[in-house]
Amino acid sequence: MLLRLQTCYRITNRCFNQVAFFSTKQFLGSKRLMSMATKTNPIALNKSEQQLTDLFIEVSNTIGQESEQKPELRFAGGWVRDKLLGIESHDIDVAVDCMPGYDFAKHLQKYMQSKHPEYKTRIVKIDANPEKSKHLETATAKIFGKDIDFVNLRPHTFSNSHLHLDSSIFGTPLEDALRRDATINALFYNLRTKQVEDYTENGLSDLENKVIRTPLPADETFSDDPLRAVRCIRFASKFDFEIHPDTFLALKNFTLHDRLRSSISRERIGVEIDKILSHCDTSRAFRIIHDSGLFAPIFGPLLGHYNNIVSKNLDSLSLIPKAIDLFDLLRNEVPTFKYISRSAEYIFWVAMAVLPWHNWTYVDKSKERSLAPILVRDSLKYSKPVITQVEGLYTFYPAVMEKVNVLSSKVALPRLEYGKLVRELGQYWKDIVNWAFFMNLLKKGSFTEEVDQEVNKVLPYFVSLIKNIEDHDLVEAYSIQPALNGKELSSLLNMKPGPHLKQMLEESVEWKLEFPDGKKEDYISFVKDKYRKDTF
Repeated sequence: MLLRLQTCYRITNRCFNQVAFFSTKQFLGSKRLMSMATKTNPIALNKSEQQLTDLFIEVSNTIGQESEQKPELRFAGGWVRDKLLGIESHDIDVAVDCMPGYDFAKHLQKYMQSKHPEYKTRIVKIDANPEKSKHLETATAKIFGKDIDFVNLRPHTFSNSHLHLDSSIFGTPLEDALRRDATINALFYNLRTKQVEDYTENGLSDLENKVIRTPLPADETFSDDPLRAVRCIRFASKFDFEIHPDTFLALKNFTLHDRLRSSISRERIGVEIDKILSHCDTSRAFRIIHDSGLFAPIFGPLLGHYNNIVSKNLDSLSLIPKAIDLFDLLRNEVPTFKYISRSAEYIFWVAMAVLPWHNWTYVDKSKERSLAPILVRDSLKYSKPVITQVEGLYTFYPAVMEKVNVLSSKVALPRLEYGKLVRELGQYWKDIVNWAFFMNLLKKGSFTEEVDQEVNKVLPYFVSLIKNIEDHDLVEAYSIQPALNGKELSSLLNMKPGPHLKQMLEESVEWKLEFPDGKKEDYISFVKDKYRKDTF
């Protein structure tokens, strides 16, 4: 449960005996300092966090004994935010003030080998890539069961994303805080003083007031790294915070949209969207993405990436608000949607991300292909299983509609037809039926109070389709094997393998669908009788 920050951080003697927060408010080029120091530690470390703190302090002291500099270490960003919100975190960013994070990590590795050889500490170095707005070299390790990133405090000198940042240049805590994506992620926990440090002077109050705000003017923050715009949306939808009006205005900036398309790797965007789909209020995130004009820059076609794109819906983005409203309604009101698996819901959201382009096609190797599933691959860099499932939703939902239309005309379908449908749709057939129901309603147009009537009108036929498949014991019909395998069938018919044999094997499956109680001997008799004139 989220801690009520106003009871923890109100700077008054009624809450703590002497509470203040330490912050160095030094605008770049200015010497002005403002101290707001807390003498009460509001963060309670668990056992592994205390072990890490003690270890890092020991390593820092060892470095100080061997050189003139003793690193000042801080836990940074999301870990501090989550601890203040009462959320346990398994990922920790460690900010180092006087050396590259990788150098500190190597000192740590050496110390562990000497003092704690029972722990194998593997350090992985991740190089900076300023062309893709990754400005700092990072070292990662897993220690005491936690994933640790080591990085030096970032200076203000990388506002131009194409400049390489010299690893020997170290920032101050203030500079680092001002260069983060949001004030609530710009908080530090000083390992020596055991104090929370709020250098932006807005982090704690924004956490209390549930506000997502950039430390610097938002256009500048997003210019440093356009992906921060997506991260701000993620945090707003994860914690149910409001985006500050100035920050939201910057989300609508066309320059930001262009840079998201051109300067950020699609893998990084895909990772952020995956976090939204997995851990956030996706409905709210998609609304913000749409309302800020970011839907096409994030999910849409990459410029100059496809040949001969044909659009069959010029106002495709207008589908999104209606689709979100409908999906929310179905998840809350319709039984078949209320109980869909978490993985199915994830795939539905991915499919909805490319919904505006589901009627678009492009030419690939002289073949016309649907654009929507390809965007899952190219714009989000998702894995093949996700791409395949999204492609299945868009490819096969019309087949579901054909069967539903038959049922709605009061015509009974034989068991064979249900079985063939399940085999055509595959393992995720029930998800495709739900998606067909969703798409059927979406194409009805705007949603008013009449939507309930439309749901009640068409839902019974989709429910009937699922029930009939279940009643006929065809839930796993996609995995039914032929009554005879290829070798047996070719031997029986005295024929060589070929395309005709593949067709016969499928006919063998259909025979099993039609005669579920039939024995192998029955099928052999059936085959001999059917092909007697040509073969026997």
